[in-house]
Order: sequence, then structure tokens, then C-alpha cells
Amino acid sequence: MVMQQTVIRICFEWALATMELRKAETYLHIWEALHSTLMPLGDDVELALAKARLYRRQDRPQDAWKLLQGVPTVELPPYGRAQVMLQLSHVTLHADAPFNALPALMECLALCEDIGSEVLMAQAKVLLARLYVAMERAEDAVALLEEICPYVLEHGGWKLQAEVGLEMAKAYFVLQEYDKCLVVLEPSKVAAVNAEDLLLGVEVGMMIARVYHMRQDWEARDRVADECLRWNESMEASREREAADVVSVLEGPHALLRVLSDRGMCVDCGEHTDPPYDVSKSTTANYLTCAEYGHCYSCESNNHCRMTQSYAEGSMWSALMVSELCWVGPLPSTNDDNAPDEPDPSMLLSKFGVRFPIGCQTKETGLFLTQKENGIMGMSQDPNTIVPFLVKSGVLRANLFSLCFADTGDSGSTDSYFPSSVGSSFASLYRTIANGHSYREDDAVLLSPSDQRKLPNIQIVLRGTTPGSSVVLSIPPLQYYTANADGSVANNIHFTQSSGGVLGASTMANFDVIFDMDQHRVGFAPARCDDAHGHGDFAPNVSKGQWTDKSFWEVYGTLVTAVLVCSSGGLAVLLLVRVLGRRQQHWTQVALEESDES
Repeated sequence: MVMQQTVIRICFEWALATMELRKAETYLHIWEALHSTLMPLGDDVELALAKARLYRRQDRPQDAWKLLQGVPTVELPPYGRAQVMLQLSHVTLHADAPFNALPALMECLALCEDIGSEVLMAQAKVLLARLYVAMERAEDAVALLEEICPYVLEHGGWKLQAEVGLEMAKAYFVLQEYDKCLVVLEPSKVAAVNAEDLLLGVEVGMMIARVYHMRQDWEARDRVADECLRWNESMEASREREAADVVSVLEGPHALLRVLSDRGMCVDCGEHTDPPYDVSKSTTANYLTCAEYGHCYSCESNNHCRMTQSYAEGSMWSALMVSELCWVGPLPSTNDDNAPDEPDPSMLLSKFGVRFPIGCQTKETGLFLTQKENGIMGMSQDPNTIVPFLVKSGVLRANLFSLCFADTGDSGSTDSYFPSSVGSSFASLYRTIANGHSYREDDAVLLSPSDQRKLPNIQIVLRGTTPGSSVVLSIPPLQYYTANADGSVANNIHFTQSSGGVLGASTMANFDVIFDMDQHRVGFAPARCDDAHGHGDFAPNVSKGQWTDKSFWEVYGTLVTAVLVCSSGGLAVLLLVRVLGRRQQHWTQVALEESDES
């Protein structure tokens, strides 16, 4: 019986190392059956620890955490408690929230000190070094690992030697000491191969490829990356339960990503300006679980978080959430040999980068299928948008940004939407001012630019930040008409909403729009956004100050209480739309009193 259990344990460890996870499950079931007999090898804790390690390799950290939390540690001897705390530290140590692992890790270190277990102490210090790197204390991580290196090299197994070298290389990488990275990574690679741990070998190879990329040794990097890809393909063929993708390939000297396969890409998406982003080819991306991201629409079978978003104009997307290192700004040029010297991507990442949750789209509909750009960047007040992350990381000083939409190109949600209850009165008033020209929301018409210029402007009056003040946005016809490919034009201001409304780019184009999120203010300044030297003859204009119509605020003061008042649900907007003729002005009331949830 003892011999059988010993063989099963060895087979389980081998299957776990080679990522044959279905076989590992089978061996674990046999182990459980033998454990229930009269002469089990080990106790319940040993079996629970083995199961937790399997869950970790299956990318099931929540299941591992629940299993370990159920172990009665108070009844265990110190060595058993230390083993449980070590596994809990593995499960809870995450780059986005490294402090979650600190309680279990500190208890594990204290227990190891008490019982004098140098092996467990070394394993715990490897995790502590990883925690130091996540806390931006790379020097402390190096010092800690150098302290345990002599013992690990003399007494530690191949796997522990590979782990120590890998974590030391990660610390050196943060310190930009790339030569030292290679010094420790080469023996780590040999140790991972000797340990027959396929996943660990891929991780070491990924790190070597990253170092060669930073040194701009593209040939060496691609050689290692191709080797990693073969390892990954072997691992994918072995495991039958999906786990997180780990291979990462970099292409340079200017590109950050190289797409080598179609695995995991968006199959229901349009063709855009750039190749699709493939999570499995990134060195810095991690799928977010539903426990890590609190706004999931649903949880996949592997506990990956899925988000879905719909928009007022009918488009939607669905995506898996990923934690990635991002910065705002263009990538260096890839095809201009005469371009001036450009910053190294690694410098941009270290200076301006921030770890940020992004959605990797697997489905697109509506405008997302046909737009030129690869995705959408939300700029709402939600704390999960990019600006708050940049402020929190110290890249930006204030929670403030500006947008400047040109009159050409596609900005996404270009149209504006107002309540249907005022559509008929607006159309009637427009026809009167425009000398019989009808405002058709759904029909395209043939109008030359000169004919469009004869039509009235639409003005949107926004109440200012001080009593009695206002801001007037004047939208010219060349801006509230959108040109079609066949030469016709169509209105982009619609009256279709049951309540609430949306100010799209059709009302913001050729304005420099400043969003001050902390002070809950929005500012408008006329601009020619596609030309730094001025605005054209059809650009909008803005005026401000005391409203000249003395009766205006007495009549409409209750209605127009705010414009773009920031609320928890979105933007609550109260507007007054004016149609201007040459000699007279008329008003129609457009009350947008409810938050836009779209």
C-alpha cells in the first residue's frame, strides 16, 4: 500500500510539472482513494496541498484559496502550518495587490524560523523577493536572494534553483541591469530543464527574451522566443484544462507586440488599422479573474472576467479583462528611416506606464465593426478609466484631460441624441427658420457645402459655473451634417431618446473640450483640431458671460439648472437648443433630466 501511494505521488508530481493536468487529476483521485484506506501515506494536509498546487496550475486561484482556508491550521504542527501558509502566499500574491499575500507570508517565515526548516525558508524568501519587486523594492529583493543563494545551490532542488534565478533576474530587470539578468537566467534555464518543469522553463525563456529585447539583440531574442513558442505548443498539447497563456514574443526594434498565431483572437470583429492584440504574446499581461475585477458581466469557465458594453447608437462589444502595462501616446515610427531619434519603448514604459485593466474584445457589432481604430478608450468618471490610474501612479498631477475632435475621421459615437418628445417641435421650428428646408433625421439628402452654409446654426446653451452665466455652443450645418460616401449628407443630431440624451462628437468637433473631473467642470474653446494654425470658416464658436435676454433665466432658469453635471450614473444634462435665423431667433426646450447610463 505504501509503495502504491509513493508511486502515485511521483506520477502526480511528474504530470503537474509537464502540465498534463488531466493526468494529474486522475493520479490525485487515486491518491485520495488510497488515502481513505486504513494505512494512508501522510495526512489530509499533504493531500490538500497537492490539490491546491493543481488548482494553481489550472489557473483556479479562488478554488485553491477556498481549499486552503478550510484547512484547520490551528490543529497542525508548525511544519504543516508553514506549508499551508506558503501555499496561501502563492495563491494570494498578485502584482496588482501584492500586500494580500503579506499576512500568510509573514506567518510562514516566522514558523520556518521557529522550526529551523531552511528549505521552506528559502521557498518563502523567494516569494518575499517577488513581493519586494511588486512593491518597487528591487534592491531589497536582490539582497534577499543573494542571501539564500549559497544554501539553494548546495542543498536546493533543481526547481528551487530555477525559481531563485528567475526572481533575481526580474529584480535586475527592474534595475535595468540586463547583463546580470543573463548571468542568472542561463543556469536557471538549465535548472528548469533538469527539473522537467515545463511551465517554469517557459517563464525563464520569456524573461530571457525580454532581456534580449531591451538590449536590442533582435536575433537572439527571436531565437529564444521561437524556442519558448515550441515549449508553449508542447505545453498546450499536454494540458487538457485551459490555463493562462504565458508565452510572450516581442518584435522590434520599434514594435511592442508580434502576432504569431490566431489563438484567442477576436473572431467576430472587423478589420482595423493594426493587427489584433494577442494576450498570449505579451510579457506583462495577466487575465483578470472575477475576484480581481469587480465589474464583470459574467465569469468564464476558467474564472476569467468578461465585460460587455452597449451604446446609445446601437453598437456593443464583449471582452475578456486583462491587466496590462499601458501608456498614453504614440508608438515610435516603424517605417520612416529619416525620422528623428525617438524614445525607447522601455523608457516610455518605465516613465509613463501604469498597470491598467483593459478589455480584449472577442465580439464587436455596429460601429465597432467598421471603425478604423482597434478599440475604444472610456473617459468617464469611473475609477477604472485610464486618467485616474495615471493620477494615482504619479504620471499626471490632476484628474483632468481634454479632447479635440477634428471634422474629419471617425471619433466613434459621433451623433448626438435628444428626447423624442421635442423632435416634432424642433423640426417645425427648423423648417420655419430654414425657409422650408426640412430637418429629416432618417433620410439622406443631396446638399452642396454652399447650400449647407445657408442653413441655420444650432446653438446649445449651457449654464455656467456662476449664477447668471452661460456658455453657448454654436454648431454650424457643415458640422451637424455628416457626409456619406455617395455624396449625400445626413443629420447627426437625433430626437429618438425616451429620456435623457447623449452629446456626441457632432456637438464637440472643433472645440477643445476640457474635462476637469475633480472640480466637476467642463470647458469649451473654439479650435481647428486638425490644424494647429487656426480654425476654418465653418468651425463652431463659443461665447460666454451674462446672458443678454433678461427674461431668459426667469423663464428657463428652473429647466436649465446644469450642463454636464457629473453624477454617479453618468452625465446628467439639461440643455436648451436654439435655432438661429438671419434676423430672428427662436427657442425650443430640450430637457435632459435623467442620467445617461449608456
